[in-house]
Amino acid sequence: MMRSTLVLMIVLVALALAACQPAAKPADPAPATAPAAEPENPRDMPLPAPGEITGVLSTLNDAGYPMFWAVITPASGAPVAALVNNEDIKAPGEVTGLKGKTVKAMIDVRAEADLVQLSVAGKPIYEMERGPDTPFIAPEGAKTITGKVSGATVSGDLASMVTITAKDGTKAVTRAFLNEGQTLKDGATATAMYVENQSAYITEIAEAK
Repeated sequence: MMRSTLVLMIVLVALALAACQPAAKPADPAPATAPAAEPENPRDMPLPAPGEITGVLSTLNDAGYPMFWAVITPASGAPVAALVNNEDIKAPGEVTGLKGKTVKAMIDVRAEADLVQLSVAGKPIYEMERGPDTPFIAPEGAKTITGKVSGATVSGDLASMVTITAKDGTKAVTRAFLNEGQTLKDGATATAMYVENQSAYITEIAEAK
């Protein structure tokens, strides 16, 4: 009898001590997912899919008149970078006035050829920008075409869309900034070195309602 009473007292004491223990601290909530960080240069961002996007126009960098690099950051998902031609885009007012606002934009992805070097009679008259002491090195994957020139206009701040047409009818259309010192006339024979790529353009943009 005495042993049973002792056991009962031990059980009651254990239960009392357990009741005095502080409640377990709830687990800390999972940290909110941070928005994807934007690279310093929009050119380094992945090519977006064509179509409509809604988000904040978080970045608008000058890319040489009339072009801008725009970065749109949606509420969820990664930021999207695309070029804006401020002269032919469908937009109410100046695009620069939309920076920092939530916008709805339409993105188009186009195949392009970036001009690396343009030569006439074996002499380069145009080369891609590089440092003054940096030797010219053809980029990996560069292609060349020799043929007749068309579209070679000196256009100040605007790039010329220079077309080289080979004898077999093959064409390469490249963008180049030509100045008065770069003598290139339509009908001349030239050799162009270029790199094929794809670029994203914003064709329409407006503040989201």
